[in-house]
Amino acid sequence: VMLSTVRDITDRKRMEEALRRSRTQLSDILENNPAVVYTRQVGNGWPHTFLTPNIYQLLGYTSIDIIGHPELWDSLMHPEDLAELMTQSLPALLRTGSHTFITRLRHRDGSYRWIENQARLTHLDDGPLLMVGTMTDITVRMGAEDALRESEARNRSILEDRKSTRLNSSHITISYAVFCLKK
Repeated sequence: VMLSTVRDITDRKRMEEALRRSRTQLSDILENNPAVVYTRQVGNGWPHTFLTPNIYQLLGYTSIDIIGHPELWDSLMHPEDLAELMTQSLPALLRTGSHTFITRLRHRDGSYRWIENQARLTHLDDGPLLMVGTMTDITVRMGAEDALRESEARNRSILEDRKSTRLNSSHITISYAVFCLKK
């Protein structure tokens, strides 16, 4: 006696292929996005648990470098920004559940990059509390804003000098007119 069972697994194979395509598409989106997408565990040193590979273009370090050496991250942050992060930005994030903050991070080549960090707190799959966010290089924007501030300051200074010059010349004219009338 021979007994056999036949099952049609066409639907399962279609679903597996759709899942594979979806994962490939998500991977392509994350890797080609100019923003770095990340997750960090909240507390216990706030270690990164995920970083998209484009962190390398942003800072010159791979995601493995940063995830494998949690102490590296704090060493990359500009000292002035680290203090503000600890006293203002992280408490705001914990209080409100989302926060955008700007910091300077040191690239592997030694230069600093201005980074806009948009973060939210979430639980993924009933796991620990995570900070999920994106980091975007805004160095060019910050340079343009600095140049604009400097230009505005120069223009204000020029206007103040002109006002002062006009007041002085008006004072001289009035003084001369008064002197002539007294004669």
